[in-house]
Amino acid sequence: MRLLRCAAFLYFFFALRAFGQVNTGELRLKVTDPAGLGVKTSARLVSDGNQYSNIFTTNDSGFADLTRLPYGVYLVKISAKGFAPTEKVVNVASAIPVDSTIQLEVASVTTVVNVSDADTLLDPHAVSSIMQIGTEQIQRRVGSLPGRSVQ
Repeated sequence: MRLLRCAAFLYFFFALRAFGQVNTGELRLKVTDPAGLGVKTSARLVSDGNQYSNIFTTNDSGFADLTRLPYGVYLVKISAKGFAPTEKVVNVASAIPVDSTIQLEVASVTTVVNVSDADTLLDPHAVSSIMQIGTEQIQRRVGSLPGRSVQ
């Protein structure tokens, strides 16, 4: 009987310790512009491994604190107005908070040039080049030259 009580005590002692184990982590994210100032923006946190997806917003200083994240590899996707879309991979592997900083880059300027063929000076259906000469050019011609030119 005493052995049974001792075994039950040890079982409950180790079972209670298992409840104290943590298998979630924390991500502390800072989003900055090229000058290092914080940017308030919305972002998305995605993990395909544990089917996690969350949209969050940083505060005015560019900070976001994401708690109770299951361990895994996460992809942070940020698209802010005036900045190029940015992605960063973050690994949350322990209960120790992961600090990560993402610096946004200014979006590049795009230029579009539209070309139309309606008012072209060349005939796209012509098979060869055309040489046209007028009567004045024929009359001024000095004489007959050997070759294949028009007389």
